[in-house]
Parts: sequence; C-alpha cells; structure tokens
Amino acid sequence: VVLNHSNYPHNLAGMCAAWRLGFDGSPIDDPTIGVSWLPNFHDLGFVGGVLAPLYIGGTMVLLSRSSFFMRPIRWMQAMSKYRAEISAAPNLGYHLCVKRTSEAERAGLDLSHWKVAVNGGDPVDAATLDSFAETFAPAGFAPEAFLPAYGLAEATLAVTGGSASPMPVIRHIDRRALGEDRAVDAVAENPEAAPVVGCGRPGGGQEVVVVDPDTRRRCSDDEVGEIWVAGPSVAQGYWRKPADTARTFSAFLADTGQGPFLRTGDRGFLHDGELFIVGRCQDLITIDGTHYYPNDIEMTVQACDPVLLAGR
Repeated sequence: VVLNHSNYPHNLAGMCAAWRLGFDGSPIDDPTIGVSWLPNFHDLGFVGGVLAPLYIGGTMVLLSRSSFFMRPIRWMQAMSKYRAEISAAPNLGYHLCVKRTSEAERAGLDLSHWKVAVNGGDPVDAATLDSFAETFAPAGFAPEAFLPAYGLAEATLAVTGGSASPMPVIRHIDRRALGEDRAVDAVAENPEAAPVVGCGRPGGGQEVVVVDPDTRRRCSDDEVGEIWVAGPSVAQGYWRKPADTARTFSAFLADTGQGPFLRTGDRGFLHDGELFIVGRCQDLITIDGTHYYPNDIEMTVQACDPVLLAGR
C-alpha cells in the first residue's frame, strides 16, 4: 500500500482523538505510556505502536510477538509494571489472556491505570470483552477502557473508533434478517440472535458509507452492505498495481456520482453513526438467496464443545 506524508499525520491526529489520548499539539507534562506486542510490519503495530508515541511525545514498551504467544501473561505483566495507560491488540490477544493465564499469575497485577484497551484487527467478539473484563476485574481493569475499533492498511490504519457510549455498544441481531442484509434487533436469549459489537464512529474528516455492492447505491441505517471510505487517510493505491488500484480505490456512488471511495471489501451496517462489522465480501456464502458469514459459523461451532479451540 502506498502511503504518503499527509496520510500518516492525518490518521494519527484522528486516531489519537478517538483513542482519548488528548493530544492538542502542545507539550505534555505527563507522557502517555503504552505497551505493544504487535509486529512492527503490521499496520496496527507500526502506526499505533511506533508512530503514535512519537507523534504525541509518549512512551511505548515493545514486546516481541513470540514472547506474547508463548506466555500471554507477559502482556499483562508489562501493563502492570510500567503502569501503562493504553494498549491495542486483535480480539485473539484478549482471548488468549483469559484462556492461557492462571489465577496465580494474575494475582499480583495492577491494571487500574489502563484507560484505553483498543480491540481491532479481528472481528470483535462480545463474549471476549465480557470474559476479559470479568477475569481481570480483580486486577483493577475497568470494562469502560475497552475501545473497539475498525481500520485497514489501505486507510493508513484507523477508520472508526470511539463512541458516544462510555461502554462498548453490543447489539443482538436476528440471524435470519442478517441473511437478508437487514439488522433487526433480537432478544439476547434467542438462539437466532447474533451479537455484534459496534466499532465506533469515523473521525478526522473521514467519511464512511455502506453501499450495495451490486447497485453501488448508499444503504440506509441497519441495511447491510459493503463499507466504503473516503478521506485524507486513504492511501494512494497499491505499489505498481494499477488495475488493482483502480478497482479498489476508485469507487463512485451510482446515484450521486460521489467519490472516489476506497472499497474495503468488508460488510457491515451503520446505526446512529456507529459502524458494525459482520464479515468479508469475499467470504460470503449465499444459499438460496440467503447470506451466511463464516466468522459467525466458526464462533457458533467453537462454542459447541470445549475440545474445539477458539481462533483455530
């Protein structure tokens, strides 16, 4: 992905505002401290873990990816030791901290200073948010710290993050309606209910629209379609791939001609300005006109029996 010197500062400014880092361009007396185990060649690891602390004048403690996966408790120990306020990881990272840490390992932790726990890069699982908050509550972790977010390398990093709600927004959607590209609320206890987590709102002048990929017309609220993004954080294209660049970065709305937009390839819907992700366009399974999402199927199956390992 080709990114220029205007993409990075724009995305960092919007991201720091959404992640509640409070950067206003002036020197800060109390620098923000963070911890990251994400690889530096990954967009979240590089932009969030390397460039963001440089941008705000903060400090980032870097762990290796392998050291985290060998012993996930090391992430929590670093957060406790350095009294870090922010960290970001995909959903799998939080899940492993629940499943592969012991009560004895967690006993000496102090996570009371953890203000922002960004969850992005994977589909955000409501059950993981609940289990992590419950598991690490004795260490002082507050569920209000969770900040589900959505982004991709083609938009530098962050697209949405930060919500009007102090807690993560979780909706239970009727699976049958979802198969018809509609987000209809369902009772949580209903077997047909699928929990979806809001990934925040767009910021920094970026525009997010949900579009019917066939008609290329804007969808209404609670109507599922492809997520399109426009704004100063959108990359210039793909390196030496003009055909792929034209296909992905030059989308226009059929009815208004508005554009160009970045076609993310992700499916989701908007509700009161909050973005919800439901799957990938290329993964979509259609049977007799009804859509099915592999990530929803996988989470359903892995919950059937403890012998099935999550995320595998």
